Amino acid sequence: MSDGAAVAPLVDLQNISVRFGGLRALDDVELFLLSGEVTGLIGPNGAGKSTLLNVVGGSQRPTTGHVRYGGRDITAAPAHARARLGVARTFQTVCVASRLSALVNVRLGGFQTVRSGLLSDALGLSRRRIDERRLARRVDVLLDLVGLSAHQDVPAGDLPLGLQRSVELARALCAGPRLLLLDEPASGLDSAETASLADVLLAVREELGTTLLLVDHDVGFVTGIADYVYVLDFGQLIAEGEPDAVLHDPVVEAAYLGTGKGVGHAVARS
Repeated sequence: MSDGAAVAPLVDLQNISVRFGGLRALDDVELFLLSGEVTGLIGPNGAGKSTLLNVVGGSQRPTTGHVRYGGRDITAAPAHARARLGVARTFQTVCVASRLSALVNVRLGGFQTVRSGLLSDALGLSRRRIDERRLARRVDVLLDLVGLSAHQDVPAGDLPLGLQRSVELARALCAGPRLLLLDEPASGLDSAETASLADVLLAVREELGTTLLLVDHDVGFVTGIADYVYVLDFGQLIAEGEPDAVLHDPVVEAAYLGTGKGVGHAVARS
């Protein structure tokens, strides 16, 4: 959070609307993410959370509005182009290479950081070897960070769900992204696994400096680690602010209880 002069955001969404035929999934949403923060995005089912995450990640083009990243307009940039700019994500459904070890799964996330080519290979240049060693060190750090060091040789498909999600998280971090989008990372986890995941995500923020945008149905999980929280309902931003303020906002309570919706009262940052 900024407590003084305004800080330029890493991500700035301006007047984002998304329409699917007659359905307006997002309606004039404005949101920004500060570097190094954990930002939470919550709301009832069908609120537009995943659509908004897709807009940030590049798999959904907004009908109107602009997406800025690092001061650059990337509204028209597809997901693969944003990945090269340092945007990574995980998904609701676990997806690992089940027969490959946890270590190899994580390493796959960093393949793009290893330079290679016919000329360099033919001349025996050292650049690739340097990159390979750097990648190996990063994989070791990430395996330790997410609690997979003791399971690194186990086929990913044989790991419990909580550790499979850790594999996905480490794989997404392996390329060293500036921004990581997390779509329902606690889905299917029990309370102990969710608490462990919360600790890991805070460690990712502290040790790697990665900016996180976190979407999850577990409101306690999100508000327990987020620096700032946005709330969507029926595609509209109804509240934003620090977690405690948002949780006690009567408009947010009404949205979750199904008793109404409107303009949020939590104070926005400046």
